[in-house]
Amino acid sequence: MIIYDYIALGLKNLKINLIRTFLAMSIISIGVFLILIFNAMNNTMIQIREVKTDAEIDLRQITINGYKLNKLPQGEIEVVFEGIDIQDMKEIKQLNEVKGVYPKYRIIDILTIDSFNPQYGFDKLVIGGLEIYSIDLWGLNNELDFFDIGKIEREKIKNPDFEAIVVGREFDRNTNEFEIIVPHLFLYKLSEYNDKPIFELVDEYVSLYINGIEVPVKIVGTYSHKMNPNNSWINETSLENLSIEDLYYCFDFDKILLFLPVFINETLAREIILRSNSQTSEYKYTPQEVIITLEDISQVEEVSEYIESNYNYYVKSKILEAKIAINSLFFYRKVLGLIGVFILIIALVSTTNTMFMVLRERVRYIGILKSLGFKKQEVLAILSVESMLIGFFGGIIGVFIAYVCKFLISLVLRNILAQTEMYQYVIFGLNSRFVVYAIIGSTIIAFISGIVPAIIGSKLQPLDALQK
Repeated sequence: MIIYDYIALGLKNLKINLIRTFLAMSIISIGVFLILIFNAMNNTMIQIREVKTDAEIDLRQITINGYKLNKLPQGEIEVVFEGIDIQDMKEIKQLNEVKGVYPKYRIIDILTIDSFNPQYGFDKLVIGGLEIYSIDLWGLNNELDFFDIGKIEREKIKNPDFEAIVVGREFDRNTNEFEIIVPHLFLYKLSEYNDKPIFELVDEYVSLYINGIEVPVKIVGTYSHKMNPNNSWINETSLENLSIEDLYYCFDFDKILLFLPVFINETLAREIILRSNSQTSEYKYTPQEVIITLEDISQVEEVSEYIESNYNYYVKSKILEAKIAINSLFFYRKVLGLIGVFILIIALVSTTNTMFMVLRERVRYIGILKSLGFKKQEVLAILSVESMLIGFFGGIIGVFIAYVCKFLISLVLRNILAQTEMYQYVIFGLNSRFVVYAIIGSTIIAFISGIVPAIIGSKLQPLDALQK
């Protein structure tokens, strides 16, 4: 007999006891289904740690926003806001894994167009008679990065010639002068208003008004709109699709509200705070948020744990947020795996019992086969193939159920991870190789469970079998 004959005969025999066969297959399929889902959940966790895509630099960035983790006497952890110590950030910058530390100092809040009396002491910036009311001012720190390293790297992937400073230079870290950096596209408006080439506007002194008092400041450079520290649509818009009108609102011929911030150096930032009203005078020059860019995505967890344990800061990152969300969803994944193994053990016993019952019912059938000249090995093969088919089809059913469940879990993951923007990087899927292993494994388990009844059946003597 060829293999095809054994399979055809096995399928025919399975139909004789369809209910009993289906019950044995069902137990195997449930075990295979649980094992596959357990493997998919574990693979999802691994895939988060192994995301490798230079185009998504923000995946290897972590954020500190001033909240600290305080341990209570009862062993619980309390999250409280204590601000950011800049000395801590300097020490973190020295870590080998850290590529950049960018503190975000927002000096003023959004200004109202109707009122030319800003709340925090910044009145206006006057350049050649043009009054500019910036939507906000952003300070910098002389001992840390002036711009977000992650944003620069992301843009350099798209354009290797990209520079954060388009015209001019960065701030002088050792100067006592008041310096500012303005949006590059905004200089088009200034160039038009003052009838000067753009490059001539750099290194000029202009007037900044703080509480009505004029302070001379120097424009040292212009920055790309991609370096906008605010999270806005402007950051994601290409230069070709961005118009000058997107950057400012002109409410008079010589008065405009600028939608991009003006960067000021640390010396000027401290002067603004000093000259501000009583509400702002209590404000210390500390960043509201710090963005830390790491060398590699695999270092996110390690560095986050180091910062939390040594500096007590509450650390945020897209990867950590996604892991928390997935851990909460897959909390019982190990239980699923253990149940799956346990059910496969039950399937082993169940298939053995099924094959013994088949053997008892087919004693005369085996006797007839032996009388027709079937050898011991051929009878053994017929019974073994029948048990293997139970395992094979049970595995196929389990795989089908697992794919249906995978689709449903993916929908749940999409909704949970939508808030962390990580769904596109987290792939919950069934490993095709493991699926094949699962089907082969279920077939082998069924073969093992049926081998003993098959051996006993193959040893039956024709005369004895026909008499039973």
